[in-house]
Amino acid sequence: MVPNQNHNVHDCPTAPTGCTNAVLSSPRPDAWLKNNIGPLFNNPGFKQDGILILVFDEGFNTDTAHGGGHVVALAVGPA
Repeated sequence: MVPNQNHNVHDCPTAPTGCTNAVLSSPRPDAWLKNNIGPLFNNPGFKQDGILILVFDEGFNTDTAHGGGHVVALAVGPA
């Protein structure tokens, strides 16, 4: 699953117009995770032997000191 441009915290949302850091850090991405990933945790197949790998790589293009920012990866599963 991949969030669309309104929920990926990478590009400005299509609405409302006018992109700011406040808009990008709004509850919108958290709501997407809750609504799309939350049900996965209740899926019987996932509970048996599933794995979710979540990668987040946002950074500023002016951050050249550390390769553009840190990449966070989270692996979640019943094991």
